[in-house]
Amino acid sequence: MKMRISGAWRDCTAAKVKVAGVWRNVTRIMIKQGGAWKEAKIFAPPLDLTTSAPSVEAYNYSGFPSYVVTPSITAIPSGGTPPFTYAWTRDTGTATATSPATATSGFGRVVNPGEDSTEFWTVTATDSFGLVGVASISARFVGDIL
Repeated sequence: MKMRISGAWRDCTAAKVKVAGVWRNVTRIMIKQGGAWKEAKIFAPPLDLTTSAPSVEAYNYSGFPSYVVTPSITAIPSGGTPPFTYAWTRDTGTATATSPATATSGFGRVVNPGEDSTEFWTVTATDSFGLVGVASISARFVGDIL
């Protein structure tokens, strides 16, 4: 966003406003066009996303096809502006997320004896301004024979 300052146009990368004698950061500027408010500029930190672990594993020791669930993994946002929404998306495989719309989820499916497969998942976090952060994890499912 450009602003005219002392007769010259300059890039605006941050803004502050004084409210009740205290300077506060401006997070977004809205303008009214034809009776409708539109967002003109967002001054928000970028949203980065990591996870509490890069991978998880679940084991079936029963000797029969059994439903198993991995330990949970948590998406950890850095930056952005709360509140955040989350979505876990399966990239490969057949497992389901135990909590697909929260920051923390496990992954479950039926595992057969002798099976050893890895599935890949993506978690997406979206902040209150629509900024997006993405991270990926793997979930390994192993069916051991007793």
